[in-house]
Amino acid sequence: MTGESHDVGARLRSLVIQGDLAALRAHLASLDGADLAAARRWVAGTHDIDGHPEPAELGNPRDQDHYTRVQWMRLARLTTWGMLGAPVAAAKVLAAEGTFFTEDHIRELVPAFVARDREWAQAFASAADAVTPSARGAEKAVLLLRAVVVTHRLPVPTGRLFHGAWIRRLASQADPPTWAKDRTPSLEPLLADPLLPDVVYLQLASGEVGAWTGFGTVLPTLVDKGLIDRDRTLAVALDQLTAGQKPSSQKALVGVLTTLELRSHEVPGGLDFLLSVLSSCHASAVGVVLGLATELVASDADAVEVARVMAPRSERAPRRTLLAALSPTGLGRRVSPEALLEAINVLAAGDEDLADGARYDKARAALGVVPNPNPNPEPVDAAPAPLGLWNLTPPRLEERQPVHPELPLRDIVKQHMRAKDKSWQQAPAAEMVLDALSRGDLTTAELVGVAHELVAEGRLSPVRSAALFEELFLGGAMRLVWPAALATAGLAAAGRPRPGLDRLLAMLSSYAAEPPHRVRLPSRLVEIASGSTKAALEAARLVRLVEAPTDEAEPVEVDLALWDETTERPPQGLAFPPKRDLATVGGRLTAGAGHSYQPDTRSRVRRCLVLEEIVDLLPEHGVDVVRARLVEDVALPSWPVAEAVALWASGELDHATYWRMVEDVETVSGKSHEWRVHHDAYHRWSARDGFRLDPPVMPAWWSDDDKFLEFLHACEVLLLAEGGVVQVLSTPDRVDGTLGLDTLIDRLAKARTVGPVDLRLALARLRPTSPGRAARVPPSVHTDPALTAASGDQELDAAEIVRAWVGAGGLRCQPGPDAYGLRTFRIESPWSWDSLPALSRRPVPDLPHYRHNDIWRLPGRPDVWLRNGLRVTSSRETLAEVGGALGVPGWRTVLATLATAPPDYTAVDFAALVRLQRQGRLDPVVAAATATAEWDAGSSVIGDGVGWEHAFLRGALRGLWPVAVAVVEAGLARDERPAECDALHAVMRRYARHVPPGAVPTWLAEP
Repeated sequence: MTGESHDVGARLRSLVIQGDLAALRAHLASLDGADLAAARRWVAGTHDIDGHPEPAELGNPRDQDHYTRVQWMRLARLTTWGMLGAPVAAAKVLAAEGTFFTEDHIRELVPAFVARDREWAQAFASAADAVTPSARGAEKAVLLLRAVVVTHRLPVPTGRLFHGAWIRRLASQADPPTWAKDRTPSLEPLLADPLLPDVVYLQLASGEVGAWTGFGTVLPTLVDKGLIDRDRTLAVALDQLTAGQKPSSQKALVGVLTTLELRSHEVPGGLDFLLSVLSSCHASAVGVVLGLATELVASDADAVEVARVMAPRSERAPRRTLLAALSPTGLGRRVSPEALLEAINVLAAGDEDLADGARYDKARAALGVVPNPNPNPEPVDAAPAPLGLWNLTPPRLEERQPVHPELPLRDIVKQHMRAKDKSWQQAPAAEMVLDALSRGDLTTAELVGVAHELVAEGRLSPVRSAALFEELFLGGAMRLVWPAALATAGLAAAGRPRPGLDRLLAMLSSYAAEPPHRVRLPSRLVEIASGSTKAALEAARLVRLVEAPTDEAEPVEVDLALWDETTERPPQGLAFPPKRDLATVGGRLTAGAGHSYQPDTRSRVRRCLVLEEIVDLLPEHGVDVVRARLVEDVALPSWPVAEAVALWASGELDHATYWRMVEDVETVSGKSHEWRVHHDAYHRWSARDGFRLDPPVMPAWWSDDDKFLEFLHACEVLLLAEGGVVQVLSTPDRVDGTLGLDTLIDRLAKARTVGPVDLRLALARLRPTSPGRAARVPPSVHTDPALTAASGDQELDAAEIVRAWVGAGGLRCQPGPDAYGLRTFRIESPWSWDSLPALSRRPVPDLPHYRHNDIWRLPGRPDVWLRNGLRVTSSRETLAEVGGALGVPGWRTVLATLATAPPDYTAVDFAALVRLQRQGRLDPVVAAATATAEWDAGSSVIGDGVGWEHAFLRGALRGLWPVAVAVVEAGLARDERPAECDALHAVMRRYARHVPPGAVPTWLAEP
């Protein structure tokens, strides 16, 4: 061979594309000298598997075996890394790119990786063992790691990745899940594992054994067969109980002690060791360890020491188990009654559950000690030592990641304060809350508002609130959060105290020394402090510790700042300034775009302006200059308009291509295997790639009607502009995506010819206008024949179409059910989309399927936009960006939303109501008329008032207060007053103090 890099690389490239692993391994094994060095350079220089080769070189994605060929190509690519790559790089590439492989695929790679020498194998094993478990191909990397370790007889890996995969595989074999096809348990793979016995000992120490808490059940079999040593296994498990492993792993370790029948005299270190474990182990391990420790108690000092270690622990069941053992019939056989009494007193002193005093009295009575006749003695509370938390400030995160992709932070906080809620891990939420508090993005008033919302729902959890508040105290936000915690406790004590209130009050008592001044508590807490319940005892303790005044005066209330006077201009009152900059237009076209990414409202409108900007730049700079610039700036297009611009800039877009795209086109996601290809090798497939095939195979976004229409429209505009037509009709003139009739008339007057798709899109964006203005449309302007029909011999009178459209009243949108009975709109159009020859084979409905497409194709219609409810969705479009008046159908949706409590895991878009309030678009007259119509139809309008209270607390009080007044007055004026008016009346009475006096009606101000 020549040794030239390009010759060697070309041969390797050919073999990789073929995907014949045997031929590739034979070829790689035959290389030596300069050829081997050139091959290694080629491997090291091509890291990205999907980028080698390019998608266009992989064949036709419509072939049924195409996906299989792609997978074998990628396996061949990994084979080159196994046989020639550096060990660390090979491990990284495998972990990053092994996502879509099966275990059978990985077995095909084994020969390439195990054929290397022992030194390489050791380095590869170390690198693969260090791969983070969250890597895309981590699970597949473990299979190769194991093969290399077994083949070269290397030490068992110690990393989390290997042992996490090992224990999960063992669990699936020994204890198959209910959904498994074969649920027959089997230990044969474990018994034949060549990595025994070390893999068991290292598994116990890895911290991953908690992935299967039943691991201990298989160990007796291994002990009986002599495959592991019982004493060593027990020693490792006991030692790991002091290592601070996660709770599930500690539970598994305790299971090992139980199944191997550990006896107390076998514990190395005896009672002292078990006490050290008890002082720090998780609750799941306490029971077993306490039982062993109790068996080893041999003296008075031992009994007292066990009680002293257990006293700070909060678990109720183990404390009661120990209390039962501190009796004459239990430990009394080995220790003196005086020691038992001392141990009982020590245990009682550490018990925060003051209502458990009767149990301790009973235990003392068994020893002959008469209980105190006063069941509620005035305890002497020692003030906790201050930790200096009051003057701390919460930290800021350098990189802020959302805890949940769709819920605002306030709703995440709500999840952590809500009863019976399976929310996300508290630590990430606490970090985000601390960061928001430090930046002012979350305030004390908002925390109190969350508590009010939960009280309205009847789902405030004092226990979960206490856990969150304590995290925030310790995180440095105590000065900001302390008033919110007190207010939350006061709300939880109102009426019938919420279960768990004692836990919240106990937490507040433990930090009572932190505030530098006397604390005035909510009067309700002072009131209940005279009772005998657990909550009352804790409230009395808190009153004493903070030296709270008992004059029943309320503390200075946290100002919820609900009456928002902020204003903003509505989107139909704003327009984007024109921009003409060839140097940046390409970057602005592709910024932030992606196949699955839906931009916000203004970004969609800006893209329309960028397309018009490109058209306007052509006369100034010339077609060739603009094309050359855009070819460079739109190198990797991903959004339909950018795809169209890239196709045009490449010189491959002409009228023949335009009509070809609408006649016979397929997509890469047409079938299941093609979908996999799209998400694997075809994630960079573009329209340019598609047009090189016959028939064209387009990107996955092509199946979306609005993306297809956006692409078709951009192609039409660019073809017209190349022919000298520089007037785009449909570009919005307001930031909400709408177009005014005067603007359209002005553009028609300047146009020499127009595109039919552009004309129809302009009409869809037209703001409502009087039919009488149809006469103002200028004389005849026709569509371009070459873009009106494929034959090029037809044209349409654009001016006459506009006159007919305006004269007929434009689009008429009427609410009505769809074929499935769901609420939607029926659209009646004077000129339908499918009447255009370019869309005759791909009918596009007048109503977009997704409401984020309303912003692009059917803007300025908030009633239509609200057909899917007042919800925040993944694309983040918002009602406040949709211009136009909210009519009866829209108000029907808003009132229906307010009539129900917000769902647990979907945020109601209260922020949009706040912005509509600031824009002055919440019309109480229309709202009252809607309520009246709904009552006439026998429908509910108000509900239980909880939704209205939520909206008030979320900042929409100023806008919804007049609406609430109008709705209640409309109800009061009816012959039969709706009973639900009382619910809204009660909510308004509670929040009237947050409203300026002049806005409170007389019927509400009266007692």
